[in-house]
Amino acid sequence: MIAENAYPNQCVLKLAFLVDKEGGSLYDIRIYISCHQNSYVPKHPLLYPIQTGTALSCERYDHMLHDDIGDNISDRNPMYCELTAQYWAWKNEDADYYGFMHNRRYLSFSEHSYPVDQNGYIQLGLIDEAALEMLGYSQESMLNIIEGNDIITTVPVSLKRVSGLPMNKRDILGQYACGLQHNRSDLEIALQYVREMYPDYAQDVEHYVKSKSASFYNIFIMRKRYMVEYSQWLFSILEKLEGIHSPDDTSEYGMRYIGFVAERLFGIFLTHQLRT
Repeated sequence: MIAENAYPNQCVLKLAFLVDKEGGSLYDIRIYISCHQNSYVPKHPLLYPIQTGTALSCERYDHMLHDDIGDNISDRNPMYCELTAQYWAWKNEDADYYGFMHNRRYLSFSEHSYPVDQNGYIQLGLIDEAALEMLGYSQESMLNIIEGNDIITTVPVSLKRVSGLPMNKRDILGQYACGLQHNRSDLEIALQYVREMYPDYAQDVEHYVKSKSASFYNIFIMRKRYMVEYSQWLFSILEKLEGIHSPDDTSEYGMRYIGFVAERLFGIFLTHQLRT
């Protein structure tokens, strides 16, 4: 489940996949909370707030990490959205596990089952220290879940439950085409790049795009090996997508197409890892 909060709503996503492909116990865990605005992030030893798009901001938030230091793509944040934090961590940080959440979307580590909406959200007011306690954010609970697993992410969203989505659009391609200011061709081009650049992913593309459930939000925790593999794979594809649109032919929201496409590519990567 995802938990969403008050600016706008923060949500909590329930953990779904615990993919253990290696053995072992590792301890350096860094979960980055992407913040495009000056947001409140509760103090926690495993949470690292990071300002995204810092290179384009007139203000640096002094209580956060910044995505414009070292090797970075901070100035491409209008297209890449929260992925500029992932790129920065991949290129500049060294940890055993890397996690990524948003200032308004957190994973729930709780054993309790809370009511969720059609998007898998547990709607909350503000995610503060009390909310983290409710969501199972004691270090012991988190370590018990994270250590020994390779990939942790959310329960897939069932597209069959999404109101307003036509019955013939309840798969990955159909849902994307129905999204606000989404161009189906953007995703189709990206999928073709995957087939051409990574032929061993071709069957995973075909399987996932027909799926009736989706892994959205660019939220996950991965062991270093898989985080590096995913980042190399993902950013090599997204780089080829740059230039499809410009601010002259689409809106500010539409320019976020790379971030939107990446949400769907994550599901393909996950499908491949589960298969292999």
